[in-house]
Amino acid sequence: MAFDPLYRYFQSVDSALMDHENGYFGQGATWKRQRRFLQTDLLSPAAAKGYVPGMVKAAQQASQGVTEFTSDINTYMVRSSFDMFSSIMFGEFTGVANPKSNPDPKNIKFCDATVAALESIFPLTIKPQLKLPLMLGIKPAQYKHLEDQFNISRQVAMEKVHAFRKNKEEGKLSKAQSASYFSHAIDRQKAEPGSVSNDELAEIGVLMLTAAIDTTSSILNWCVVHLALNQDVQQKLYAELSINVNKSEKGELSEAMLLKAAAPYLHAIVRENHRMTPAVPISVTKDNAQAHVEIHGITIPKGKRFMLDTYSIGVDPAYVPDYDTFRPERWLEDEVKARVGTPSEVIDHPLHRDPFSAGARKCPGSRVANYETLVMISQLLLDWKISFADNNIKSPKDIKRFLGLTVQPVVPELKVEPRA
Repeated sequence: MAFDPLYRYFQSVDSALMDHENGYFGQGATWKRQRRFLQTDLLSPAAAKGYVPGMVKAAQQASQGVTEFTSDINTYMVRSSFDMFSSIMFGEFTGVANPKSNPDPKNIKFCDATVAALESIFPLTIKPQLKLPLMLGIKPAQYKHLEDQFNISRQVAMEKVHAFRKNKEEGKLSKAQSASYFSHAIDRQKAEPGSVSNDELAEIGVLMLTAAIDTTSSILNWCVVHLALNQDVQQKLYAELSINVNKSEKGELSEAMLLKAAAPYLHAIVRENHRMTPAVPISVTKDNAQAHVEIHGITIPKGKRFMLDTYSIGVDPAYVPDYDTFRPERWLEDEVKARVGTPSEVIDHPLHRDPFSAGARKCPGSRVANYETLVMISQLLLDWKISFADNNIKSPKDIKRFLGLTVQPVVPELKVEPRA
């Protein structure tokens, strides 16, 4: 924890999420109380499902802005993720992914500053030449950059949180805003004395807005890369989505269409995307807090940390013979059943399924993030045929990537053509 830049930052601003046990970043009573409060209205299937109509509306608006970002899809996906999560968090449709909607400059400022800060975290965590000065109380330039950017995004987020509470208290919320996560959170806070303080709730709002951008946008960026590279896969997905939409009364996406039973190929694409290019290749991190543990003849001492590598097995030819081929069909029911009882069935283990970890530390927004991915990819494919402007890009190996908080592709310029 001593070298965790995010922890250091929240400590430096005297966040209400911190206490003598490290608060939300620790393992004590404060973490349990804050975590329990935060995940309510997010993790349950019913709660997540209720946010889908807002996500769809946000994605429809965002999709119409993609033509303005064909040379900067990374920024576009960050803004699309923000738009969708804002519909969940506040019941607001911010439109930052669509310049034609005249978005609030403060929301764009938040997105830009948050991404700049998040991309600084991992280098600060792993580079000894940056860790040593921090140990000595010296802030290297990279940490000052993180601090400056987080200060910007934190200020914008705090303003949004406080303005929302004020509007709720004055009865000025719209129907969508009243049904939002933060509106429900304020109601729960009042109904459960001692749950969280006003300052804690404000900090939870800031933390959620900050965390809601990076992982989702990384998943979306990689999905776009694979769909642009594999036109047959893209067409097959478009056909599946079109059939579902044409059957609906409103002629648009709905929660029912996003179920695995209704859109198996869509789910298979997202799963294949995670196998080949996971946003977070180490999805489970656990402290060995109880005692020494022996695994395959190797002793892991008490106090050390376990990390589950979720990438290597998925690209190991011993388990995935055609590992370098993007083939979503491997996740359809027949092939999954065929792997049962063979060494290859290890790739179907739930811990290899997504980048959201597991257990008590599982990402509290994982369910809504999964919906956001399904909604945004579906809406884009319904509206646009996507390819690369450069025909020489033939493989994921041709795509540059960088490591910030997640593993991101530098998405090449896209060519987007409207569907007939």
